[in-house]
Amino acid sequence: MFLPRLASTLVLLVLFIGSLSLKGLYGITLFIIIGILLLFAGIKEMSVMLEKMGLTPLLLTTQITAVAILLSMVLHGMRLYDFFNSLFFILLIFGGFSTYSWLLLIFSNNRNKTVMQISGTVFCVLIFVFPLSITALIYTIGFGENNAGLHLILYLVLVTKIGDIAAYVVGTLSSKIPGGNHKIAAKISPKKSWEGAVAGLLMSIMAAIFLWRILKIEFIHREITALFVGIALFFGGFMGDLAESSLKRCAEIKDSGKTIPGIGGVLDLVDSLIINSPLFYLILQLKI
Repeated sequence: MFLPRLASTLVLLVLFIGSLSLKGLYGITLFIIIGILLLFAGIKEMSVMLEKMGLTPLLLTTQITAVAILLSMVLHGMRLYDFFNSLFFILLIFGGFSTYSWLLLIFSNNRNKTVMQISGTVFCVLIFVFPLSITALIYTIGFGENNAGLHLILYLVLVTKIGDIAAYVVGTLSSKIPGGNHKIAAKISPKKSWEGAVAGLLMSIMAAIFLWRILKIEFIHREITALFVGIALFFGGFMGDLAESSLKRCAEIKDSGKTIPGIGGVLDLVDSLIINSPLFYLILQLKI
């Protein structure tokens, strides 16, 4: 399990970094395609989990809403229309979804089931689709000018995943010592340990400072700020991972899927970004 997970993570990181070599319309097109594929796969996996809890989402409705939200984020980031129009577009998406949901309820033959389906759909959109789509706002910063978003999205993913990998490696190795390691939340995620968390935190901080210098992240003005960004991204990624593990325990499954060897499903891959994407975007907007 350890080696397949490590190998899959390294291969995915290489592919991800390679994809960032494309700029302009080719790059944004590839980003949209990858984004839609990840969202669709994640929605499918979350639908399976929610179905076990009686909250079967409306799959097609969720997918259409996901595409609309992602594209609205991309268009706003590319500055193809002003804030008023982008706000109007967002309101149109959620207003349309709300109206559609009410109509479904009115004409439904099984209103209790319909309410559960709508609830599952809302859960998918608010907990998974919307926060992950914020990566589009980060990616499109400086689009057509200095393309700063390419470095920012690389910074976000690398700092998050380096901390995640370090926590997993040290947690796995420390579990093999006599007496084992110290669990953080054994009932939710048995492999998470304090030893791994400390290692992950330290590696996130070092990665945040090192990459800030190498990539010349202009939105982070001081080294001390990069240090706090590393801390924030580690804890954000940790909580995202723990939240997804909680959902899996509710559904009584080990992995969200079997798409990626050693990792599991797409949700297992991007769970640490569900909190970190909006968190990092907020940090960038604060300009500290």
